[in-house]
Formats: sequence, C-alpha cells, structure tokens
Amino acid sequence: MFKINPDKQLSIKQNMLYNSIGNFIYGISQWLLVVIVTRLKGYEDAGVLSLAIAVVAVLYTISLYGMRVFQATDVLYSYSDGDYITSRIITVIISLPLCVAFIFINGYSNNKAAVIGAFMLYRCIEACSDVFHGILQRKKRMDYIGISVTIRAILILIAFVGTLSAGGSLWLACLSMAVASVIVLLFFDIPSTKHICKTTPTFSVKKQKSLLWTCFPLMSAALVYNAVLATPRYYLERIVSDEILGVFSALYVPTLFITSMATYLLSPIAVEFGECVKNNDYKKFMKLFYTSSALIMGVSIIASGGAYILGDFALKIFYGKDMSNYIIQFVALTFISGLYALIFLMGNIFTVLRWLYFMLITHIIVFVISIAITPQIISSFELWGAVFVTGFIAIIYLIINIGGIIYLNRKSKNEKLN
Repeated sequence: MFKINPDKQLSIKQNMLYNSIGNFIYGISQWLLVVIVTRLKGYEDAGVLSLAIAVVAVLYTISLYGMRVFQATDVLYSYSDGDYITSRIITVIISLPLCVAFIFINGYSNNKAAVIGAFMLYRCIEACSDVFHGILQRKKRMDYIGISVTIRAILILIAFVGTLSAGGSLWLACLSMAVASVIVLLFFDIPSTKHICKTTPTFSVKKQKSLLWTCFPLMSAALVYNAVLATPRYYLERIVSDEILGVFSALYVPTLFITSMATYLLSPIAVEFGECVKNNDYKKFMKLFYTSSALIMGVSIIASGGAYILGDFALKIFYGKDMSNYIIQFVALTFISGLYALIFLMGNIFTVLRWLYFMLITHIIVFVISIAITPQIISSFELWGAVFVTGFIAIIYLIINIGGIIYLNRKSKNEKLN
C-alpha cells in the first residue's frame, strides 16, 4: 500500500512545507467546529464546546506528556521508538480517569460532562497518532504527517457536521470525531510509520521509568501552561455565562491560526535546533532564533491590521451574526496570539537545551499570578477582562523568557550550548 524509502530524508524546507500545509488545513477544521456549532446551535452550545476544548487541553497535556519536541530532538537516540510508543500508551491510560475525576469534582451538568468526555476521547486518539508523528519527524519525513492531519481534518469535519445535521447532540458529534481519528490511526499513521522503522512497543520498566521521569518537568510545565491558557475561559463559564464564553471563543479561536501556524512552521526547525546543540553551533542556533522571531512578529502585525480592516466583514460571514461591537477585542486577541507564538518558540529552545525546570518554574509563577488576578478582573469586566488577562499573562511570560534568552546569549559565547 505504501511505497516508502526508509532511508530518505526531506530537507527542512520540504518538511516545513508539508507539515505547514497539512496542519493549516487541520487548524481550519478545528476552527470550523466552533463556527459550525455557533451557526447551528448558537452561542450557548458554542460556549459548551469552548469549555470542553479548554478543559481537555489541560488534560490532553498528560496524554502527550510534553514529549513531542523532546522526542523529535532526541538525535542521539537515548530512547528507542518503541520506548516512546509504550510511554504514550501509559500516559493516555492515566489521563482518561483523571478527566472523569475533573468532571465529577466540578459538578458539570450531564450535557457538559458528556461533551467534555467525548472530546477527551477524541484527543486521546490524537495523542496516539502524535507519537507516530514524532517518530516520522525524527526521521525527517514530515510529508506523511502533513498527509495524516489533512485526512483527519476532512474526516472529523464530515463526521461532526454529519452528526449535527442529522439531529445528533453535541457530545455525539464529538464522539464521531473520535471514531474518525481511530480510522486515521489504524489505516494510515501506523502503516506509514511501520515502513520506515519498527513500531513495536518495548516493555522495559527501567527505560519507561527513566523516560517518564526525564520528561516529567516537561509534562508538568505543559500542564501548568495549558491551565494558564484555560483560566480565562474557565472563569468566564463559572462567573459570567456560557453565552459570553461563546462570544469570547468565537473571537479567540480564529486568532489561534497565528499560534497554530507558528507551531507547524517551527516544528521542523526544532530538529535543526537540536542539531545545533549537538554540533555546538552557537551562531546558527541564534540566527535561527532571531529569524523565527522576526517572522512571527511580522505575521502578527500584518494579521492584526487585517483583523481591524476585515474583521467585521469576516466574522459576520463566518458566524452569520453581527459582531461589530467586538472588533477591538478581536484585534487585541489577534496580536496577543502572536505573542503566544513567540512564547512557543522560546519554549522549543528551552526544551532543546533541556532547561526543563526553568520552564516549569516559569509556568508555575505565571499560573499563580493568573489565578490570583483572573476571578476579580473577569467578575468586574467580563469579556474585556478575559482579553486583558490573556494579554497580561503573555507579557509576563515574555519578560521571564527574554531574561532566559539574554542569559543564554551571554553564557553560550564562552561555553558550550549543551
């Protein structure tokens, strides 16, 4: 079925192209979920879906265990592909009961609980695909990742829209996406990866303990980071209403294209950062960082201008509702998403350098600040409060991370990168 040369490696430009196109299409599909629910069900159901996305994003972190960049940049093969596959099976199994516990603790209604549970199942299947994508990325074959996510994007949209159009509930539509993801995993991800290398899980207790312990700071950092990002939406639902949460989601989700595209474009570069560390090539390392940063900020400024000029027209076309009163919030969130893309880039650098505890401490500091200020600000300013908190958190991250980059810049001129 697959004719793959296992020894072939693509260039960084080829990997970026395939990965970016595929994930751009997938990013559109994720945004369209909110658009479709808003159009067919209204802001309230859109708010429920937004809550599910926010809650699951935190728990999904446990499934991924923050391991993707670590896996892709493990150029010395400290751990085998089978080790990574086994670890993903373990982390997915752990994350599911934690989701059930979170739902129970928060006392969500049956409808919200069902939507969150179904969406979590969908994400867990996606996490299983992700470990095979990590193998392909390390082998510099991200063309198959691009194909995979494109197929998944098409199938989940068909399943989601088909279920809702047939009169199905929101939770059933989310469950149908999980089924679509299983199809992609079994009939594309595993077979394509198997033609490049072995995909058999390895069962070494010593190796699993070592891998999971090594990546524990990464998982913890990613968990806290996603909790920080979810904080405004969590308190909007708790303090204000599902409807206002739906409006915030309708404004915020389109702006995530900037963060998403940065993730997809910069994923292949993570391997190059790893090679720079391996070869102690400080000059190339910093050049990659400065070039990537300039690209991100340039796109952010252009996107913000576009949001101001075309935002009213675009939002009305997409959602079928007049959102002219929210254009300034939309522009602000667009630029803020660019800041988070820059934060993502710095996180990749710190991961490559294995500054894992620096990342964890940073996320904990920001999380404590966000928990301290968010309830009062959202209670007083509602939608604007959520926008302000989202931006303020990004600024705190940047201040701390830029401090880390300055330290790296001074240290690495006289010492080895690794």
